[in-house]
Amino acid sequence: MLETQLGPIGHGPRMTPRTRRWFARTILLGLAAWCVVGSAALAQNGALQTMREDVREGAPSSPASAADSSADRSSESRHGGSDYDWDHCQNTGGVVLLACYLGVATATAPIWGPHAFLDDNLSTNGYFLRFPYDDYSGYIRTEEWAEGTRSVAARVDVAYIETFDRLDIISGRLLVETAPRFGVAASFNHLEERLRSGGRDALQIGDCNLVYRFAQGEWAEFRTGLGLNWLNDCRGTDLGFNFTYAVDLYPRKPWVLSATIDAGTLGHAGLFRFRTTAGVVFHGIETYAGYEYTDIERTHWNGLVAGLRIWF
Repeated sequence: MLETQLGPIGHGPRMTPRTRRWFARTILLGLAAWCVVGSAALAQNGALQTMREDVREGAPSSPASAADSSADRSSESRHGGSDYDWDHCQNTGGVVLLACYLGVATATAPIWGPHAFLDDNLSTNGYFLRFPYDDYSGYIRTEEWAEGTRSVAARVDVAYIETFDRLDIISGRLLVETAPRFGVAASFNHLEERLRSGGRDALQIGDCNLVYRFAQGEWAEFRTGLGLNWLNDCRGTDLGFNFTYAVDLYPRKPWVLSATIDAGTLGHAGLFRFRTTAGVVFHGIETYAGYEYTDIERTHWNGLVAGLRIWF
């Protein structure tokens, strides 16, 4: 029967009209079922449920990744394993060493670049005005207990992030700084999603970091540090590692320009966040607007940020 419909083996396919119609119906039904199942899963789980799964179980492995891994092993076996690569690179040691130096210099440029540009001295403390442009230009003074300055400063802000989707985000941030340059930076985000099924889902994510102000000047400060990421919902709390890098610029009264990059892990998932804002400060109260991008494994969003910051 198979040979009658498809023709003798080795002579190419010759489908009858009835067979063609059967194959077409099968493909169409399969595509329809796939779309229905995919839509139902998306409606039931939503972005926040996908985030939970990635954080607590890890993202599902891709068949393509397994195929690539198999191909790499096959290529390695054809070339004699790692010995082949070593022999091939023995005569390029100088070039590789130069490339390593250039790579390290480029990778660390965000640290030594601002430090050199501001002509900073790490042995010099930094003292803070009550808020940016408080009777003087900028925000930080390096003179020992300059008039009108403090050795400890803090700022708190709250913001709403509009993702133009079913996700609503309220964000809060805290930064405490000291004259010896060490400080604490923390964030809190409440995420609430309107599901297609009509229900709602919610969870909280955030971080807490020990930071160090590695470059400072009258009109700029740069911080970096390490800490923890966390996710919390009714099922429990998950933790991860975080690296943060931040800059605040005070170019001209009353403007404040800020940017923060966070990169690390959250449970089994990877995390990356970029946020930048531009604000206007008046007597210690700043209103700002900006942009945020967050990526947690398979879940990501872009959002416009609008918020209020209090300096004290």
